Amino acid sequence: PEVSIGSMLLRRLHQAARGMQDILPPRSLLQAFVEQTATRIAQLHGFLPICTPVLEKLQLYQHSLGQESDVVSKEMFTFTDQDESVMALRPEGTAGVTRAVLNTSGGSAYQRLYYAGPMFRRERPQRGRYRQFSQFGVELFGPSQPQGDVEVIAMAHRVLAALNLLPAVKLEINTLGNTASRTAHRTVLTEYLQAHRQSLSEESQLRLERGAVLRVLDSKHPADQTVVRAAPPLAACLDSESSERFAAVLQCLQDLKINFATNNHLVRGLDYYSHTVWEFTTEHLGAQSAVLAGGRYDGLATILNPKIKMPAVGWAAGIERLALLVEERRTFSPPKPLVFVVDGLSAGHKGMQLKNQRNVSFFFEPKNELFFWKDSCTNFGFIRQSVCSPAAAKGVA
Repeated sequence: PEVSIGSMLLRRLHQAARGMQDILPPRSLLQAFVEQTATRIAQLHGFLPICTPVLEKLQLYQHSLGQESDVVSKEMFTFTDQDESVMALRPEGTAGVTRAVLNTSGGSAYQRLYYAGPMFRRERPQRGRYRQFSQFGVELFGPSQPQGDVEVIAMAHRVLAALNLLPAVKLEINTLGNTASRTAHRTVLTEYLQAHRQSLSEESQLRLERGAVLRVLDSKHPADQTVVRAAPPLAACLDSESSERFAAVLQCLQDLKINFATNNHLVRGLDYYSHTVWEFTTEHLGAQSAVLAGGRYDGLATILNPKIKMPAVGWAAGIERLALLVEERRTFSPPKPLVFVVDGLSAGHKGMQLKNQRNVSFFFEPKNELFFWKDSCTNFGFIRQSVCSPAAAKGVA
């Protein structure tokens, strides 16, 4: 049949915006299962929930992520409010959580927090990564010892184990060292990049001119990757303090029987990161291999408030990407509710009589004159449905 231009335009108007998606069952059940699994394990480790605004002032991310970062310079959704302040949809969770902790405790309190919610980045949509995506993360504020790093890594490992994903992922880990080690490496790295300047992309050459050397390490441009892979490793610049601390982290992971592989090329392009950084990676989701990433960011609080020093370590995972991996491995079967169906309105009266005897809720489906009641038995958020009058049940669906 012929389709009018008007109807085609109307259909396009009602489509989701580019890079956005509607999440319907059964995918919504799978993503809920992933988030609930991570939440349960975070709570077992003594972490408590925190909710921060989806909207923040753009300055927060300019200060925390830096003007030169790809996120701030290319991927932010921003707008100017009526009072002329520039607002941004949050692209990640750590900066907002750190701001909230500084505002409420001044950085003096020991905090164990987790969060879940939507993040926004205006980047090219790809499998498992949309312009609006859901993220689960944990932040541990206060401890500066290696054991803090190990605890949050072990918690991430436990989440992946609960999702039956350990056979499909690999833990890669590295150290960025302390300030002295990173300063020594920056000097060596700058000399190396200057010598290979003509082989870098135009964007990385500009970053090199502005002194944003670490940003070059984060570049995804193929030409830059070739140069970066041959760059002098940070491990060669580590002092004894940094080396001993990293050795303690690795020893604790061995004691916990958590398998890992050291990766000298695993870095962070942000100045506030220090010491341990890690990623759980997979080969099952294409080029975007990381499904969970974290690190120690002792310098972030000082960037947001120069008067405060607050050690911190944490990780974040994309819920969609974890759900894709679970789906790929076929390790999730949504619980099927047990439903008894009773014909006729009389069943409704029986169900109402039972209301005061059990913790139940009920509803009437008028089209088929069927009456259901739900009890409070739940499993991962799924309701088990029961018959109003078992003796009158005609069958089970």
